[in-house]
Order: sequence, then structure tokens, then C-alpha cells
Amino acid sequence: MAHLVGKEAERRLARFWQNTIYDLKTLLGATFEEVQKHKSRWGFKVVPGKKGLAYIEVESQGNTEILSPQQILAKVLSKLKETAEEAQHQKVTSACITVPVQMSDIAREALREAAGFAGFTEVHLISDPTAAVMAYDLDLPDSSGVMKDVMVVDFGASVNVTLVRVQAGLIRIVKSETADLTASAIERVLMNHFGEEFRRKTGLDYKESRRAVFKLLSECERVKKDLSQMPQSNVQCDGFHEGCDLNAGITRARFEALTDNLLKGILTPIHNITTFAGGIDKIHSVICTGGSTKIPKVQQYLKQYFSGSNVQILSSIDGLEVNARGAALYGSLLSLRNPMLKLKKGSVSTSLSIGISSHDGTFIPIIPKDSIVPIHVVKTFGVSDNQTQFLLSVYEGESKTAKENHLLGELLFAVDPKAPALKTFQVSFTLDPNGLLKITSQSTPKKETIKFEGVKTKLKSDNEIEKYLFNSTQ
Repeated sequence: MAHLVGKEAERRLARFWQNTIYDLKTLLGATFEEVQKHKSRWGFKVVPGKKGLAYIEVESQGNTEILSPQQILAKVLSKLKETAEEAQHQKVTSACITVPVQMSDIAREALREAAGFAGFTEVHLISDPTAAVMAYDLDLPDSSGVMKDVMVVDFGASVNVTLVRVQAGLIRIVKSETADLTASAIERVLMNHFGEEFRRKTGLDYKESRRAVFKLLSECERVKKDLSQMPQSNVQCDGFHEGCDLNAGITRARFEALTDNLLKGILTPIHNITTFAGGIDKIHSVICTGGSTKIPKVQQYLKQYFSGSNVQILSSIDGLEVNARGAALYGSLLSLRNPMLKLKKGSVSTSLSIGISSHDGTFIPIIPKDSIVPIHVVKTFGVSDNQTQFLLSVYEGESKTAKENHLLGELLFAVDPKAPALKTFQVSFTLDPNGLLKITSQSTPKKETIKFEGVKTKLKSDNEIEKYLFNSTQ
């Protein structure tokens, strides 16, 4: 059976719940132990894989396969690649992918690996809030040059509220917070509601059947979406459990009453971010992204919170498409295929200094903070007589004491003590726009090159500063 992706796979969740894979964002780069708290919402089987990472067991044509999240995500990305190639009538080998601000370096690297499996040779990552700002053109420079604080409220699978500072085309992610509120929690409320209705009529507990659980889950996801557009919706599941059907309805008013306490949870990070910014008057606009921001009650809470202010609440673009539009625009800038938009050279810079520890523990910057990337720096180091090794401890941060900064890695270079002319050797540091630091040394008489790849910077972490500086010409 061919692999199904997207809506086709989603429609078959109730029937093939053991073999329908989702929540890959949670699984990417995570260990088996880390994902145990999530397993109750999955029908598929997660097993320990290489290095203790979470892998997925699937059945394919009667055979059992153990696949990494990257391998499964590659099938999704391959489908997207195929769709893009059909639309453009040409080969597509580059991709721009949005990622959460909090996504770990390990997960980002796993995402790149998945993209490679799918056939992409060039991958650019952009944070979700940055993409949202670009989608609404809030990053375009204006004549005033006034700084704008933009709040991005992202409510998809979970809630992330981010403060983005924009000035003269410069985008800076200042602070991000999450909430104890998830889309699955809302769906569980609906499942409990319909499950209780079923128990009242039949005396049966649907939770005794995993098949019934995932059938109802699929229906509740649909009902939640329906109630964002219609005043009522209903569930109809023939042969739901033990030969009994489930037929029940719910109004939007009832849904809002059931989820009111849950949905209010979105206000906590909004309030914290607003306070951090200096008050409501400091917020220029609010961008809504993620499917659950369409819920009328969520929109109501946002309007009430910012009522009486000049804050613009932007939701004209479908919440499911905001980040994709921003990524498409950024991809256009990178490829320079759009003659109306030009990416200024050196559009990305480092958020923190990258350097080494001296013999007395002092931090010596090699690539200073706010350096335009890509950047290549060569440093010369001296060695003493009979020295056979040279240890280089690489850090990232701004403290003058190396150990107070973030240790990126320790690199041990070999030195040939029999080479009398070798009193010094050079080490090059190369940082690319995707945050990949490559360190190369010519430390032997034969000048062999030793490369260390995969040392990650914090260009795209919680305290990242993503800078995209460009001009818009008419």
C-alpha cells in the first residue's frame, strides 16, 4: 500500500490508527524517555532506537519496520517537493522551513536530515514568529524608522506567544513564552462530552476500545473546526462501540462553556509578554497564527484584552497559512527570483559572540556578536616544544569568563613535536547563515586538514536574534 500524506492520511486515522503517524515535531530529536508523557495520545507505537532516541514501529505490507521520525517526515517533505515541482514544472532542491522558537538544536539537525532524505540539497530554517511578521509585511522599512513591538500569538498544537521587535527592516525576537494549553486538551474535553453522552444512552465506556478512541478523536478534531465557523456541529459514528452507534450534537455556546477555563490560559503568556514590553501601549500589533486562533472565543479574549488601545489584531490571513506565506517570501528573498524584493548582503548576523578559552580561563572572542554571516576567521596559535596536542574549548556568550558562557565543544588537535618549524599553526572558523560552525586546522607538517562540523550556535534558539535586512523597491 502506498504511503498517504496529509488530509488523505488524516481521514483514515479512525481505521488505521496504529499506522497513522502524527506529532512528528514532538518526536524529532527526542529521546524515548522524553516522549513517554505524550504516548497516551498516540495510536502508533514508539520504541527506543539508536542512541536512545524515539523511533516508530509501523506495519507495511505485512512487514514490521522501525523508522526514525526523520524517515517518516521525509515522506511528508517528499510529497511537498513533488507538489511544488508539479506546480513549477521544474526540479525543486531548496526549501525554507519554519520552526518553533523553542526547537532544540538536535531537533533542527534532525529536520535538516529529513529534508536531505527527501531530496533537498539546500535547507533554510526560519522561526515561526519571524515568518509571521514577514507574512504581514511588518518588517518592511518605512520612512519613520520607528521601532515596532509585534506580538505573535501562535496557537496550533500548543500555545507560543512571542515578542518581535522590528525597526528599519531589522527583525529581532526578544522574548517567547508558552502556556499550559494545547489543542489536544480541547479535543479531550469534546471527547469526554460525547463519551459521557454515549455512556448515558448505552451504559458502555468507549475507552475500552482503542479503535473507538481514535474514531472519536478524529470526529472531535472536525467538530472543533466546524464550531469556529458554524453555531453547531454533530458527531455520527455508525458501529462506534460494541455495535452501538454514536449520534450526538453540540452547540458553540456549549463548547465555549466546556472549554472556557482552558481557553483563558492563553491570556497568561499574553499578559506576561505585554508586561515585559512595557504595557499595552507599547504593542504595535498582534498577529494570530495557528488553526486554533480561529476559535471565536480566542478571538474574543484577544479583542477584550486589547480593547481601548490602538493595537491592531491581524487575522486576515488564514492562521494555517501565515507561517507558510512568510517562509515563501523569505525563500523568494534568498533565491532573488522576485525582482521586486532584494536581500541585502549579510542579512543574518550572530546573536552572541563565539570564541575560545585562554589558558587562564578568559573568554577570547573569535567571531564577535552581531557579525554578518557567512563569516570566515583565521587565527594563529603558538605551540611549545614537545607539545603533542592542542585543546581548543569553543564557547558562545558575552561573559569575560569562558566557563560562564555556553560550551559548544572541545576540539583536540594533534601536533607533531618532531617538526622543528612547527611553532605555530592556523585554525579557521567558518559560520554559515544556518548557524553551522565549521572549524578547520592545518596542524601537521603535511598540512592535513581536520574538519569539525555540526557545532551549533544559538542563532535560532530561545534568545535568538534573527536579522533580515532588505530593501523593497517599486
